[in-house]
Amino acid sequence: PERKRCVLAFDSRVERFAIDPGDGSPGISIRSVADGSEIRRLVAGPEAAQFLRFSPDDRHLAEAYPQGKEHRIRLWDLERGAADLLFSAGRSATAHAFSPDSTRFAFARAGGEVPVYELATGAEVAGFQAGDEAVALAFHPGGRKLAVATFADGRLRIFDFDGGEPAILGDLPRRASWVEWSPDGVLLAVTCMDGRTYVFRTRDGRLQAGLEGHQGSVTHCAFSRAGSLLATSAWDTTTRFWDPWTGRLILTTSGSFAGGFSRGDRRLGFNFSHCHWGVWELAASGARPMVDRSLAPLSSMDASFSPDGRLLAVAALEGLGVWDVEARRLAGFASVGLTRTPIFEPDGRGLLVTGPRGIHRWPVTVDGGSVRVGPPVPLSTIADCTQAVLSRDGRRLVVSGE
Repeated sequence: PERKRCVLAFDSRVERFAIDPGDGSPGISIRSVADGSEIRRLVAGPEAAQFLRFSPDDRHLAEAYPQGKEHRIRLWDLERGAADLLFSAGRSATAHAFSPDSTRFAFARAGGEVPVYELATGAEVAGFQAGDEAVALAFHPGGRKLAVATFADGRLRIFDFDGGEPAILGDLPRRASWVEWSPDGVLLAVTCMDGRTYVFRTRDGRLQAGLEGHQGSVTHCAFSRAGSLLATSAWDTTTRFWDPWTGRLILTTSGSFAGGFSRGDRRLGFNFSHCHWGVWELAASGARPMVDRSLAPLSSMDASFSPDGRLLAVAALEGLGVWDVEARRLAGFASVGLTRTPIFEPDGRGLLVTGPRGIHRWPVTVDGGSVRVGPPVPLSTIADCTQAVLSRDGRRLVVSGE
């Protein structure tokens, strides 16, 4: 059959990725993130993958492909390069999940059945009846509960492997598309076809935060390993980073993340239009996340090169970005809101930035291949500072504001 779109997923370390490029080449390619080279090719049939997912221990890969109006799921053993199990699933290509310890696999069948299989033996070891076909499901971090969202209604059912009636959580206005537990199991995030993401407290079922801003149905989400960030992607081809407790939007960037945060929360893989993939590098600068947005254009206001031409500072609606031109990478991005004019000091050791909250000086430290910018120090509280000009010797600064 004709392949029309690229499908990819990253492993838990964001060191490898699986890709069906949709170019007619057979099978799924497992490649290195470092240089894009192929490590292994998995070929079992001519089917075009619609969704890929690594197991938490990276030993298995789930491949969902369409079979009429429903799907089949093929489970690959990546160490042997062999397809061990094949399941007949329902309408949703994403309604399946590995257990946190990678020993079990749950998926949705037509009619509301959610069977759970043991990977080592291929035997069905548990099963639940959701009442209607599941559209999304996720294991609790402890592995003894399973959250299930269905096509029929906006309620979530949390099944307990130890028995009993399922707990009912949430009342969404539209159908869910993805469910995700926080690492400690305290929160449950649900993406929805109404363009919002709902974060519930699992203890009492109350809504903790409603995340709104995507211009299209939200397709999937992921908590950082520390649980302090929630990433969401949508049909508007953007990824947004949120504080899941307050609902505060931290950063918006182009591209759709694929997989989850790496161990240590330092990397997140993404797909950027027609199989162009990349990796965002994440690090902390005080309380503000510094996120690699090297392929994501900013709504820039002004820009300035450092005296030696190595760095490029960009003031934007979203914040302040600094690029290492020599290394061709983003040195850092601070999500501080609107900034207007960036000016490097003559010695390159400081960056003066104007904005609605006045003028701030950002220290710039270059140590070999490492570049660090910030934290900012306020120099003036001139309201809504719009422009500034620095004398050549760096001793005088002329500013304008409202």
